[in-house]
Amino acid sequence: QLLLDLAAYPIQHEAVFQVPVTVITKADPPQPLHPSVPFTATALLADKDFRRTDGKIVNLLCVMPAYRAEAALALQFIPDFLNALDRSGVSRIFAPNRPSLVT
Repeated sequence: QLLLDLAAYPIQHEAVFQVPVTVITKADPPQPLHPSVPFTATALLADKDFRRTDGKIVNLLCVMPAYRAEAALALQFIPDFLNALDRSGVSRIFAPNRPSLVT
């Protein structure tokens, strides 16, 4: 469901995903994405990009569920969020029990 929601987001909100990070929450205040997980937001991280034959750049994004404090950090100052991500060593492969990047 998350991927379907993300695919519809730009159309429903007349918005585009920005690189290097876009953070999306479903409610204010943020609520868990699902009752079984502690994550309250989704971070879209620029992963790779390539240039099409017509010259346009396509960005491939990594979808990463985020804790409330992580989303707040990313919304406040993206470089601090990216530095915390780099320091943490957190994999870009989904890990439902991973620790928060923000301590």
